[in-house]
Amino acid sequence: MKKLGLFALFLLAILLAASMLPLVEWARAAIDWSRNNPGISWLAFIAAYLVAGIIMTPTWILTVAAGYIFGWWVGVGIVFVGAMLGAIAAFLVGRGLARDLVQAKVASVAKFSALDRAIEGQGFNIVLLARLSLVLPYNLLNYLFGVTAVSFRDYAIATAIGMTPMVLLYVFLGTTVQDVRALLSGDLDTGTAGQVLTVVSLVALVVLVAMITRAASRVLRGYLDEQPEVVEKTD
Repeated sequence: MKKLGLFALFLLAILLAASMLPLVEWARAAIDWSRNNPGISWLAFIAAYLVAGIIMTPTWILTVAAGYIFGWWVGVGIVFVGAMLGAIAAFLVGRGLARDLVQAKVASVAKFSALDRAIEGQGFNIVLLARLSLVLPYNLLNYLFGVTAVSFRDYAIATAIGMTPMVLLYVFLGTTVQDVRALLSGDLDTGTAGQVLTVVSLVALVVLVAMITRAASRVLRGYLDEQPEVVEKTD
């Protein structure tokens, strides 16, 4: 319950900050530009996601912005495409061009050894649970899985499924920003029913995602705890 409360407060802080800070004005300018240049704006956003995935930059702000700028359906589509391209690009870089470098870096991650061993025979399950549980940062997982034995097919499908709850949540959060700002300034009156529906929908989605995350974390820890400790031999 404590983690759920902190998660809800984090989302509320994002919503209020985005609705009250200059970010909203910037987003409004981006909306005007995107409406005049839909194809280019979509490609620019997807490219930003691709770059963010490769350089391991947090992408939640991009996801919220997509909901605010493009709306629900287009926002979800753009984020999904961009996030998948970023995840696949980082995976392939980790598996090919920068494999030795990535292996050296992730070796210091405490959970990596257990995760690497658990993947043998359970690749799809482990990738899916890792995505849903948020035990490790999303972008770090892209490279981490690149140096494991998981197949590209299992990685791609599990990633697509596992990232969906957070994509839906953050995009929905972005779609509510403009309405919240208008409500705070008195420029929007959706009626009591409309306001209640928005709040209930957001709370329900937060609770659902939190429950999925908690359950996935518990199952993933079970997989990792089952892995035997590796003892290095010394002469």
